[in-house]
Amino acid sequence: MYTCQTCGSQFNKHYSMVKHQIIHTGERPFVCEVCPMRFISPYHVKRHMLTHTGEKPYKCTYCDRGFAQSNVLVKHMKTHIGDHPYQCD
Repeated sequence: MYTCQTCGSQFNKHYSMVKHQIIHTGERPFVCEVCPMRFISPYHVKRHMLTHTGEKPYKCTYCDRGFAQSNVLVKHMKTHIGDHPYQCD
């Protein structure tokens, strides 16, 4: 087991721990080819690129709206099924 010296998270592989440690250093080695934004992983760059292309691969099954990120779709879907986790005072 490999343990992150900053937060104590444990990893099975050394590579996974090294990759994780980027979140503590603030390093953002991956750069968007279109704008100056930088990211901690290639996955985050790829997800960000959808903002430039306008692609919205995640579709709502209720109203057919599209979203660039799956987590935004999940949040949107709650408006259709009546799941309101927050209550206004």
